[in-house]
Amino acid sequence: MTYGPTDHLSPDDVDAFLEGRLDGARREHLHDCALCREFARLERGVVDQLAALPPLAPSPEFPEQVMARVRVADPFALRALATARRRLLGERSAGLAAMIALTLLGSLASIVWTLTHQAVLLGAAHWLGAESYAVLWVGVRTVASNLIEQPWYTDARRLFTSPARLALTSAAASLLYVTGVLTLRRLLAVPAQRVAHAAI
Repeated sequence: MTYGPTDHLSPDDVDAFLEGRLDGARREHLHDCALCREFARLERGVVDQLAALPPLAPSPEFPEQVMARVRVADPFALRALATARRRLLGERSAGLAAMIALTLLGSLASIVWTLTHQAVLLGAAHWLGAESYAVLWVGVRTVASNLIEQPWYTDARRLFTSPARLALTSAAASLLYVTGVLTLRRLLAVPAQRVAHAAI
């Protein structure tokens, strides 16, 4: 591999230099580059400091001290805990099975009742439809009567009865709508010029 004059030493190259196995081309670069020499000097300092540390060896009593702190669980207590867990899971399983069975029985009873009481269901559906229609009709009449009693209703009705006024109002509303759309487009358009951002 060919290295250029700006290719500085990698951490692997520095490790190879410290171990005395750096190749000739990289060694020449290290000789010529002050930055790489300083980096290698700092790395050598770290390695020398680590080598100066005293070796750490546990004392002969270390295994006994560790084993003295180990607490072994009572096997009978573990067995009792496992039995209680199995019992609890069994009770939960029984409760879940009972709930599923009740749901299925309720669904089956509902299907049977529906099949045997179709006349009652049809009557209830007709009654519900009639009541809904009546409520809807009362709501429409209420809204209409409130609308008629508004003070501006007469002027609005007169406006819609004249074709000229209706055309003028429609034109004004259309012009106002187009103006709003164009204004919104202008507000949402991406700026054509680049804006200089402040450096953070």
